[in-house]
Amino acid sequence: MSSMSSFYRDLFYIPVDAKGAPVAYFCGHSLGLQPRAAFDAAQDVLDQWKAKGVDGWFEGADRWMHLEEEVSVLMGPLVGGQFNEVAAMNTLTTNIHLAMASFYQPTKKCYKVLVDAPAFSSDTYAVRSHVSLRGYDPDDAIIEVTSCPGCDLLTMEDFKAAFDRHGDEVALVFVAGVNFLTGQLYDIQAITRLAHAYGCRVGFDLAHAVGNVPLALHDWDTDFAVWCCYKYLNGGPGSPGGLFVHQKMIEEGVVPGLCGWWGHDPSTRFCLQEQSIFVPSDGIGGWRVSTPPVLPLALLKASLQVFQDASFDALCNQSVAMTRRLYQGIEACNIPGMEIITPATESNRGCQLSLRIGSDAAAMQQKLQLQGYVCDYRVPDIIRLAPVSLYNTMEEVDAFCDLFADVVRAHGSTGA
Repeated sequence: MSSMSSFYRDLFYIPVDAKGAPVAYFCGHSLGLQPRAAFDAAQDVLDQWKAKGVDGWFEGADRWMHLEEEVSVLMGPLVGGQFNEVAAMNTLTTNIHLAMASFYQPTKKCYKVLVDAPAFSSDTYAVRSHVSLRGYDPDDAIIEVTSCPGCDLLTMEDFKAAFDRHGDEVALVFVAGVNFLTGQLYDIQAITRLAHAYGCRVGFDLAHAVGNVPLALHDWDTDFAVWCCYKYLNGGPGSPGGLFVHQKMIEEGVVPGLCGWWGHDPSTRFCLQEQSIFVPSDGIGGWRVSTPPVLPLALLKASLQVFQDASFDALCNQSVAMTRRLYQGIEACNIPGMEIITPATESNRGCQLSLRIGSDAAAMQQKLQLQGYVCDYRVPDIIRLAPVSLYNTMEEVDAFCDLFADVVRAHGSTGA
């Protein structure tokens, strides 16, 4: 075990099996592990609430009033956002709705939304709801970028072809950063440039990208992005999400489409009965809506401080090395009927690998789990696993590869 892996692994609780032995947890793409510091962070909030009540908002070094901003500052470097471009708030789908209320401004000619396929269901529901609210037929107004027959992955040529056919009608582009099913990392900068060349606003769902791959949203000129924090950021189940809005968008007059009191100018936020006109906070702050959830934010802050203390570049380099080892080890198993659908090219993926196993994928996932290897299954035939450099090790990767072929062959067939 490398010294880096050992040091950061010790900062997390590793789940154990029925016999009390640590499992190999390859499911950070679904829910990250609990930082050891999270328990004390939660206890501190509970103690402050117990001792101070409402004064916990305003008193002490750990007063809650500025917690949301503190978490946002820690999050900024992980997405490449500048101060006042990044906010920790709400949850992912809520932030999609808030972003679309601002950035989806259809006209009679230009009303379509271009998305990637397959998209996560909640993204699809959110996009369809906004299209319907504006009076358009989602089946007409939503353009899916699809791969060629027999292919799982999208290319820039697929995106260009979609723009060639529909670009003059597209008002908004909203795609993933890393596809939830295939693990493919899209070229965010190239897609942004392509969208802007057609005069479109462009945003990204970074749920499977943030904390997984390097991001530079400000430098890439991305208009907006949203993400959750319970996967690679280890913020805990249902933790607050994130929103990025580029400073140029604010300077160009893009404003919050849905407003709430926590997004109001803080200097008059508490003048409740005197304020009937919404005056947004500076920068990203205007998109905040509700009173921040202090307890979940405290857990997220504890996790983000791990990233602050680490070198994210070093973590990414370790992640690339582990994922390469896992990819090569699974390939070497040479299992008939099994396919790694995640790109082989390292620059086109993060740490998630998606394996097409066949009709027995669900049963295979359960067998791996019983052997102490936690991964997950997605219909109809995919097993996903991700070695996370903060708490997984090369030894776990090697052990998985040694076991994997035996488990599949003992099962009898991939069912492909």
